[in-house]
Amino acid sequence: MTFPFLRAITLHMRYLRMVESCMKDPSIAYLYSDHHDCAFGQWYYSDETLDQLQTIQLEDAQLLWQAIEKHHIDFHFATNAAMLAREEGAFDQMESDHVTLEQISTSLTNALIALNQLIKQANQAAS
Repeated sequence: MTFPFLRAITLHMRYLRMVESCMKDPSIAYLYSDHHDCAFGQWYYSDETLDQLQTIQLEDAQLLWQAIEKHHIDFHFATNAAMLAREEGAFDQMESDHVTLEQISTSLTNALIALNQLIKQANQAAS
């Protein structure tokens, strides 16, 4: 199985960059979305992705998959908090939320990379 981790990271990073643009320029409208509506969420919760994941019989992969979901949900909560702070003119809070977003983003990306490595190792062992 090939895990499209680069696609997943790219989808996440595009969203992060959009949020950062909104933080820098209050004239850019932010459209609130939950973790199911964004491009990453649509990929994560798609039948195709879930079907691919079910073919992996590794407990560690399942744990990483659950961690990815938690990071993704936390990322959306932090994004919404940052955008609310922006709307209220609480720019110090928005900057604090931005640091949190960066930390969550790093955790999410690292979990995706770890899952990819785990899948590669399993594929190599199977061949």
